[in-house]
Amino acid sequence: FALAHLALLRLREQGMPAEAVLDAMWAFDEMCRQLTEGQFLDMWFESREQVSEEEYLHMISCKTSALLGLSAEMGARVAGATPASIAAYRRFGLALGWAFQVQDDILGIWGDEAITGKSAQSDILSRKKSLPIVHALAQEGEAGQALRAIYARSELTPADVPEVLRWLEAAGSRAYAEAMVQKAHAQALTALNEAQPREPAASVLRELADQLAARAY
Repeated sequence: FALAHLALLRLREQGMPAEAVLDAMWAFDEMCRQLTEGQFLDMWFESREQVSEEEYLHMISCKTSALLGLSAEMGARVAGATPASIAAYRRFGLALGWAFQVQDDILGIWGDEAITGKSAQSDILSRKKSLPIVHALAQEGEAGQALRAIYARSELTPADVPEVLRWLEAAGSRAYAEAMVQKAHAQALTALNEAQPREPAASVLRELADQLAARAY
């Protein structure tokens, strides 16, 4: 954290005005606050029976999206981009963060453990309120009712995992999450086009967006 602040302060040595350095530090510290809030919400949601999709989206906006949004924004700031371009880069990072996090949610339930290095059961057993779970729990039909009954149990065991997976598929929650990844990916590319990056950076950023949205690990 101290090294990050020192790096920002060294921008003065690169010729950035003091006011611009101060703005950059403010943006960085605001991101850190959001990141902490998002991590708290992510952990808190595990102990709650119901989490709305709106709450979930706020959580990932504070968490992954805030980090990627600032990363894209900060590069534009340091490069001396226009305010409109800086805002577009920030939207690019925010949307990419949504795509990354929802894809992570999908992998946390259906990912190949040999590739991800993480047990596909852990998110379910810890009652992590990832998007597929949030979506399924909100359904009024049989799948939603069955899943709410399972999550109302005092403890979830590995024996419950196949049943949870069956009801998630019945609720269409995997397809719903995959569609959101594609929507966020499209929003990221739209924002990137609005930012009008030069080559070769433009191709690298598009490739990054494609890789993060389609990753299997």
